[in-house]
Amino acid sequence: MVSPTEFATRADALEKVTGAARYTADVELPGMLYAAILRSPVANGRVVSLDVAPARAISGVRGTVEHDDMPDTKLDGIRLFDREVHYAGQPLAAVCADSLEIARQAVERIHFAEGKLNFSRRDLDRAKAVEQDCAHADGRDAAELAFGRQREPEVGQEQSQAEHHHGNL
Repeated sequence: MVSPTEFATRADALEKVTGAARYTADVELPGMLYAAILRSPVANGRVVSLDVAPARAISGVRGTVEHDDMPDTKLDGIRLFDREVHYAGQPLAAVCADSLEIARQAVERIHFAEGKLNFSRRDLDRAKAVEQDCAHADGRDAAELAFGRQREPEVGQEQSQAEHHHGNL
């Protein structure tokens, strides 16, 4: 065991700093396939239509995956390839192909339309109600309780009127 004042020597240090180390992404095996993912450009929306047929028509594409292919699979608590968009960059579909270039070209050929959802007044009222439920009798919010202290403004940061009036937010 190395003490906190000693430096540990990594077995792969020389390979990493010289660029000779091999990583998983560097491995290429015979018959290996590559994937590319179509991601949502919006943070809050709904997939109105998704057509992977143009992607499948490209030579070298082995298959595509979308919500209907795996409706009950979740990733970080969200259904994989969900039609309801919860965050920008959310996966909408995937393409598997003989090369990464073909997979990327195929993703570009997927036709999809998203309806952007806007927040309504009801959403704002609901968020305010949740915020109020999180306030505690002693005036500290959930984050302050988690850290065990009130948040302090960073050095050089001025408090806004809301922070001055309500305490540190």
